[in-house]
Amino acid sequence: MGASASFLDAEEGYEPIRVGQRKRVVLFDFDKTLAAVDVNLYSQQGVAALGGHDRVKSLDSMLAAIRSFGCDLGIVSFNSRSTVVKTLNAARLLRHFRARDCYGIEQHPKGDLDKAKLTFAKIMKPRGIRPQDVCFVDDNGDNLRDLRANRNTKGCELHHVRTGMGMDDEDMERVVRWAEGKKPPRRRKTDRLATRASWKAPAEIVSD
Repeated sequence: MGASASFLDAEEGYEPIRVGQRKRVVLFDFDKTLAAVDVNLYSQQGVAALGGHDRVKSLDSMLAAIRSFGCDLGIVSFNSRSTVVKTLNAARLLRHFRARDCYGIEQHPKGDLDKAKLTFAKIMKPRGIRPQDVCFVDDNGDNLRDLRANRNTKGCELHHVRTGMGMDDEDMERVVRWAEGKKPPRRRKTDRLATRASWKAPAEIVSD
């Protein structure tokens, strides 16, 4: 099944936020954030690129939990959109996203790779989403600094993934807590590089 067909399937099965409900969105970088590596022709592919089956289960639980709290999900990446879609589809995670909310390097203006500008122009402004209702997750501190410096995105919740191999259990817990409307827990003083993603959402909010 091609990427476009997969997107159509994902659109048909996606339950959008209800009219009148507060609009909130969690946006993810892809490489070394959702994915465990920089995904390219020479890297691991599919489920392996996402860190293996156990980590995919954790990602699936996290994404389902975020959506259960009424948040939409999106991806803002400098990788190609086709690579993002192919990788997520291989792990059956594409169902959590809508086509319009997945942005690759092709959707950035030529010569202007700025995630803050794209986030505001393509996601926040058209839908009237306020900065305080956006959580942006990225492993690159420069991208997060751009979001903090831009007057249109200043005030977004920014989460820096520091493991070098994608979101771990602590990262996932903090983002879900934001989606739930709770204050994220303080970071634990551990060796983040040695932490493996194993977080699972409470049973009552995990969809079948």
